[in-house]
Amino acid sequence: MSPLMIPQITQFYVQTHKKTGRSELLTARETEVLKLIAEGKASKEIAALLGLSIRTVDNHRSSIMRKLHVTKSADLVRHAISMGYIPA
Repeated sequence: MSPLMIPQITQFYVQTHKKTGRSELLTARETEVLKLIAEGKASKEIAALLGLSIRTVDNHRSSIMRKLHVTKSADLVRHAISMGYIPA
């Protein structure tokens, strides 16, 4: 890549990130798990709905929390509402 393109690519990334928020960091599966968490589903229920093990769901939850820089499930719900995943 040409060094001359770096400022343009950086600017594009920053502008895109501002528009879409942090959720772009999440995989499709993590987004699906986040929606179910925000709906109040327990890990066991999510696992059954998605055909995953409870441990896999818990790993997704941990990954989501790390990526979104949150420490509480309530913060996950707030994020899901702010991104329009569930109605307020």
